[in-house]
Amino acid sequence: MPRKNSQVSARENRAELASVIRHAIDESVFDVATVADRANINRTHLYHVLKGEKSLSKGRLITLAQVLGRPPSEFLAPAGYSDLEAEAFSLSTLALASLAQFRGKKLRVVTDPRFADSALFLWMMSTQPFRTEGIECEIVWDTYWRDVPEKVSDELDPGTYSIGFCNRRSKKAQVESELFNIAYWTDLCIYRGYALLARAEDVREFMHERGIAHLDPQTYFREPGVTHVSDFIEHCRVAEGKQRDDKCVTLVTMGPDTRWRLCISRDLEVLKHPFLDTKNTRVITRGDANAALKLFQEGTGSFFAGGLPQRLAGVREYGYIEVISYDNNPFLFSINSLICSETTLQDAKILLGAVEALWFQTLRRLYAEELQKLTNVPRLMADADIKVWVDSLTDTHDLTGNQPDNLKKTLHVIKSVARSVLEFLKDININTDHINEQIYFDMFINDRDKYEILPGSPKELLDAYMKIIRDIAELDSPQLRLAMAATETSYGPTFEE
Repeated sequence: MPRKNSQVSARENRAELASVIRHAIDESVFDVATVADRANINRTHLYHVLKGEKSLSKGRLITLAQVLGRPPSEFLAPAGYSDLEAEAFSLSTLALASLAQFRGKKLRVVTDPRFADSALFLWMMSTQPFRTEGIECEIVWDTYWRDVPEKVSDELDPGTYSIGFCNRRSKKAQVESELFNIAYWTDLCIYRGYALLARAEDVREFMHERGIAHLDPQTYFREPGVTHVSDFIEHCRVAEGKQRDDKCVTLVTMGPDTRWRLCISRDLEVLKHPFLDTKNTRVITRGDANAALKLFQEGTGSFFAGGLPQRLAGVREYGYIEVISYDNNPFLFSINSLICSETTLQDAKILLGAVEALWFQTLRRLYAEELQKLTNVPRLMADADIKVWVDSLTDTHDLTGNQPDNLKKTLHVIKSVARSVLEFLKDININTDHINEQIYFDMFINDRDKYEILPGSPKELLDAYMKIIRDIAELDSPQLRLAMAATETSYGPTFEE
């Protein structure tokens, strides 16, 4: 054991140290021998410490505190270390860190599982990945996306460890102020599945009036540019104005997140990308994204915006048209992050790091590297025979060696995970009409990175950031500053029902 300097030794009170450690062990679920083993301390030496006959080095005291779930200063002070020394950063704090210090603790996990990515995250945590370390995950699923930050924050249950899957707008209100006492640990993925949907009959009527009815309405708005989109939005506004006096076009959506992305001030038209004008947009929200889609199906409003499952259902099942999306507006993306309470950030960084690592490991297992270099790969349907599909690729593409077997294994993992997620959602009574196996095959195989970038590592996430920067690199500095300001504007009439 490293020798203590004379100043530390002079301040040391071995009797007090022994008393503090004994009390911590008595309040833990461990016996002395188990504590010694987990802290990598010789058992005999620890027994002598508990008798007040010996002491421990600073590094061992820090490790012991972590095993017992105590702040290091509780042990360091009676061992003779000053307050500054007790709080000082030490590599041993990280090198010897262990989840064992959280044994017996509960981790609250919060998100809205009505979306493919958040459902995957909540399912992952519902498997109780830390139970072997004595940490139980409390799954909070009965919430809406807009309410996740509040349920993660310290406001509801101060001192409780809690995390959530939500985006970086969690701290913002309609004005520049913080809503909830939450923190951010890391980014998990980049979402660009936002889309403004319109009914096909409205689009066809608009195209007929312009003499372009021969064009495909499904692809008409995908070309970059703002004029034809703005003209169609104005067409809908005028049509609604004949029925009401407010002269606004109506957007049905799930809450602030989609509204923040799609509605900005007309003053920002210099961006040269299509948006709804906040001053002329009437917003009707439903916290439940599926309920918002149903309301739009029933005829309310001219436009709809929801999550990716609702977007794909709207296009594939109901024939709605994507008017604005990432295809014609590179600003339509958000960053989904691992958010946490301030208490969790302060006291449970090791646990946050474990959740982060588990997320990237899960995504890596769903990553089919063998497909990345192939072109013109046929779409894989969820109910297709995976073996037949991969064998067809082997015949028509350059799949060699172990690649076919590796690909089959990955696809079976995706299918298994998708089924597990759906079973989990059914168990918690979440409507799965719009989340199915196919959406996961699309996210990880057919349309990988189109709607969402789900990286297998932090490095891949950084690469994706850089790609987005390149996508908007043609904008000059004033336009970029305006883009950043676009999400801080005021909003038009809002109807919360």
